[in-house]
Amino acid sequence: MPLSDYEYNIWCVKSRLGKEMQMLDAEITDTNSKTVLDAGSGASTHYFQEYAVRGLRATRMDIDIDNLNYARQNLNFDDAYLLAGDVNNIPIAEESLDMIFLCEVLEHLNTPEQALKEAHRVLRKGGYIFVDVPWLHEIYRPLSAILLRKLFAFKSGKPPLLLKVLFKNLNEIDKLNGYDMLKRRWMGSILINIARLFPTFRSFKAEYFVYNYYHGTLPEGNMHLQFRYPKEWVEATKQAGFKLVRETGAFITPPPFNRFRLCNLLSHKLERHVGDNVLLQLSQTLIIVAVKN
Repeated sequence: MPLSDYEYNIWCVKSRLGKEMQMLDAEITDTNSKTVLDAGSGASTHYFQEYAVRGLRATRMDIDIDNLNYARQNLNFDDAYLLAGDVNNIPIAEESLDMIFLCEVLEHLNTPEQALKEAHRVLRKGGYIFVDVPWLHEIYRPLSAILLRKLFAFKSGKPPLLLKVLFKNLNEIDKLNGYDMLKRRWMGSILINIARLFPTFRSFKAEYFVYNYYHGTLPEGNMHLQFRYPKEWVEATKQAGFKLVRETGAFITPPPFNRFRLCNLLSHKLERHVGDNVLLQLSQTLIIVAVKN
């Protein structure tokens, strides 16, 4: 029987969590009373169970107040360890933390580089950052991956051919007053309407998305706004001032087999015996560990 969505999500979290805790234990032998910020923690409990086992003083930070209220009411979190905040502007003093986790956060941001710079600011010298982002998971959703790649390229330079096929006046986007002035081409209207046949894109406002992606003003939340290659994520981490410690991956079961418990159990055992180079090619999640110089 296939895993339910809830069971599948739990498996995804535990898969990367196990690898990250293994790496944490390898790098930091004495974790007792060290401080860690879980930035963009959501409502998950799994990471905090592992922090507690290691004696870490963990704070969960989220921009969504409902997630913090859930932690307060259902997980018995003391208010001292709950923080309402944005990863782009962390409300913590410089050099205050020993570790920071950004787990499935950066891909939701307009400018991940800003969050990485903030992480560097709040970490002490020698502090560690743990980052994970979707990798092959996004390639299995080609429409989304291709669109995000093209928009990423557009933001960095001239409009790619695909976007020129979809929209007019992209070369003048800096002069437009709003997304409503961005006009579709006839081919763009056809392709966008076809995409809206799929539930994921049913309410997709293409002009709004393209205009605001370019200007970095899209709402940051559940939607993925970035799809980058592993070397690009590593380079962004280095540019923020970190020294790379390890780059690897987790969860190598490909769709549709990842929806079955037995397949995941078998691939998890296999995962323990292959190197980082192989995991980087096959894993659904990219994991980066780096240290502040």
